Amino acid sequence: MQSTLRFSKLILTVLLATFVLFGAIAPASAHDKVIIDDYKIVVGWVNEPVIVGERNALLFIVTKNDVPVEDLEATLDIEVSFAGRTFLGDLKPSATAGEYTTELFPTAKGQYEVRISGVLEDTEIDVTASPEEVLSARILQFPESVSEAREIEQQLADMQAQLDRAQMFGNIGTATGILGLLAGIVGLVMGRRKSPEAETE
Repeated sequence: MQSTLRFSKLILTVLLATFVLFGAIAPASAHDKVIIDDYKIVVGWVNEPVIVGERNALLFIVTKNDVPVEDLEATLDIEVSFAGRTFLGDLKPSATAGEYTTELFPTAKGQYEVRISGVLEDTEIDVTASPEEVLSARILQFPESVSEAREIEQQLADMQAQLDRAQMFGNIGTATGILGLLAGIVGLVMGRRKSPEAETE
């Protein structure tokens, strides 16, 4: 009886641990969802997590009362925004009904905003969605992380700014030295001109 009870507890423990483990590692849904009347537009990425510098594509799943909506590539416009810049993408139908993609190569980490506008069958729409945030490549780099292009550019820009400041101060110092030398020469010349007069007196 005790052995059966222990075995049952062991099975329960294993099942609980398995549930917790798979629950912990299961990817969370990072797709954004927009509801317009009877329509639902789900916006995400084809490859997730989204990594800077890797070729990817935005994924759009469009349904009406859970039925896929097709032939929208000519009636909807896709505009991607990030840090004040915009990108106009092409909406392309995929092999699955109601699914469309817009190819994109994210080059900066952060949150991208996706504007969907145009005509959805007989309904005019203009909505914005926020798919999963683009992450730094460092989260997957092993054994050593590599600086991203933007970070290298920023470091170079900082170094150039420091060199420019050093050169400016150097130029000021040089100019000050020249002025001091000129002042000394003028003082010496003036002193020599006054010397004969002083001797005469």
